[in-house]
Amino acid sequence: MADLQKVRVQLYDGNDVLIGDVDVMTSADCVTFADGETFQQKLNTGKLKGDKGDTGVAGAAATIAVGTVTTGATGSNATVTNAGTANAAIFNFAIPRGATGATGAKGDKGDKGDAGAAGQKGSQAYAGSGITGTSTTATIFSGSGVAAAMVNDIYFNTSGSSAGNLYQCTVAGDATVAKWVYKGSFKGPKGDTGATGAQGPKGDKGDAGVTGPQGPKGDTGATGVQGPKGATGATGAKGDKGDPGDTIRVGSEYATATQRKIFFKVVG
Repeated sequence: MADLQKVRVQLYDGNDVLIGDVDVMTSADCVTFADGETFQQKLNTGKLKGDKGDTGVAGAAATIAVGTVTTGATGSNATVTNAGTANAAIFNFAIPRGATGATGAKGDKGDKGDAGAAGQKGSQAYAGSGITGTSTTATIFSGSGVAAAMVNDIYFNTSGSSAGNLYQCTVAGDATVAKWVYKGSFKGPKGDTGATGAQGPKGDKGDAGVTGPQGPKGDTGATGVQGPKGATGATGAKGDKGDPGDTIRVGSEYATATQRKIFFKVVG
């Protein structure tokens, strides 16, 4: 234990006349905890810590989903792109078509095999104009005309603004129950503009066309980069000068207390 020193605290009035004093012990080694260590030992080893904080709120779980799978050209590289976000990824795959292999030698005719078990009913393909739009959310189309759709059945739209669109069944049932999602379109890209033809005779003025429906809202763009740090603000005004460091106030309220000087005298 370090050497202890006794310190006497003395209180003086405004005329530096001693009013009273008291002896105190100032060494941190005088304070001992229940485990036998002193206040000074815990301070030196960094053991003076507060209680452990509460557990933080769990973060949102990330999700991964498969988007589209397309066949690339023979000899091209396979690609995987994320059409979603970092926390809700949607992976689109493009897998190249393999090169045609050489024709193998004709094998011997094998024995007739046993009849196989009846297979499950395969997916059906339907065509019409009852399923429309480009929504990837499973939707019921009561006018589809499909009486008993099965999961993975295909529907090809053949007319109207959705002509060429392909849809897949995700919930089986009749037209009032089955749900379909948009999977893509067989409609090719718009061709180049042809040469301008000869001007025809001026026709009669036609009636005004009907305003088309408003298109769906586009995806939110990526967050922009953070702007530069602003300049440091001006220095604030200097505060009022404090009381001298060797004075205290004595009284029942601060505003009416009497200012006194304090002195720590070493006596042993």
